[in-house]
Amino acid sequence: MVQGKWAYDDKTKLLQFSLENGTTEQYIIRAVGYDELVLAKPGKNSPLVKYMADGFVHKDLLNDPFYAPNMQWRVKPKAAEDDAALHKRVKDCLHFYYLYYIDNDKRNAPVISFYGLPGCFIWYAGGIHLKKQEKLDKAWKNIFYNDAEASKAYIILDKMITKKYKWDKEQSNWVKKNAGVLKQMEEKIDSL
Repeated sequence: MVQGKWAYDDKTKLLQFSLENGTTEQYIIRAVGYDELVLAKPGKNSPLVKYMADGFVHKDLLNDPFYAPNMQWRVKPKAAEDDAALHKRVKDCLHFYYLYYIDNDKRNAPVISFYGLPGCFIWYAGGIHLKKQEKLDKAWKNIFYNDAEASKAYIILDKMITKKYKWDKEQSNWVKKNAGVLKQMEEKIDSL
């Protein structure tokens, strides 16, 4: 994930992104509504890119999984991190996924997609597992300074996943069950 800033020119409908890695992207806004955004690259034959939304807005941005502070765990560090920083990165990852489950529940999402999200988890309806370390996605490893730090983070999560958690037997919604366990993991990680 690369962060950056954006600027918009109302006259030309030009949306420009300046990313921290030094690259820029430009798009022309072709259409905008409360539930969709249609963009195109500048030029005559540029294909349209359509973004759809359900119109749900978080009243408190801290509850939005995609609010920038909730995404910091995905930003690759510029230097090696000590154990405390890795621990915080893993805790922030758990917090993101907790918020992500809650967000999907509030949106009444018929399917929860993890496409494009770096992770080392295997998600089940009412279960959370870790992928085998040798099968971790490159996207997961790339959020760490190097493979050694990705391995340390994996070990932290492996210790967390083997602890006992309370699965709410009264709750019939598996999304809320998974969210509840992720919250417990986030709260217990400091006891490692």
